[in-house]
Amino acid sequence: MDKRAYELALDENTFWIDVIEMAYQSRKYRQTKSLDTAYLFRKNMKEDVVAKITPETMAKAFRDIFSAGEKQVYTAVTLEPERPSLISACLSSLYCSLPAKSPPTTQQLFLMGAFAAAAVGVSVAYLALSRKS
Repeated sequence: MDKRAYELALDENTFWIDVIEMAYQSRKYRQTKSLDTAYLFRKNMKEDVVAKITPETMAKAFRDIFSAGEKQVYTAVTLEPERPSLISACLSSLYCSLPAKSPPTTQQLFLMGAFAAAAVGVSVAYLALSRKS
């Protein structure tokens, strides 16, 4: 966040909600149990880093990160499709079992809705039980 955007964000509630949330989740808060200490620690660290940024330090960091040569490291990332959830798999198979030429009847739509509601209910119950343990 650049300096002007930061100054404008100070007037927004969403900025302060994020600040409080980050402070609450920080290691400094777990150590001190003080949101003020956690916020000031993060704020001071940010100000120190911003104060040390110069065009020269940015150019050096860019050269270090993107330098050509034998030391260069490449990272390849492959995204795999997620497995369909039980609900979507069941609804898909149920929908595929309908005749393709005619639209579904009211009874078929009702059964699909009831099945979907039951599947959602089972999922919610499973999540609730898994969080308790």
